[in-house]
Amino acid sequence: MFRFKSSYLALLAIAATTALSPLPAFAQEASGWFVVRNATTTDCHLQQLISIGGSYVSGAEMKAGGPYATRAEALKRQTQLQAGGVCAKP
Repeated sequence: MFRFKSSYLALLAIAATTALSPLPAFAQEASGWFVVRNATTTDCHLQQLISIGGSYVSGAEMKAGGPYATRAEALKRQTQLQAGGVCAKP
């Protein structure tokens, strides 16, 4: 019984760490921060995208800036796009 509890607790700890991490460890090296814009509105937000085969995929949203190494760099670019009218101000 004790061995089962230890294994179960270890599994829960790994699951919690994975759930709290924004991206899996293997994907962090191939990721970048982007400002993405909704295809039908001027709403923009920040998103961390993973490079697959050399391209970053974001679904129906358009990339408005990136890739940036940090979220802070992407946020600075989003502010510039808002000042220029490309992105709606919150």
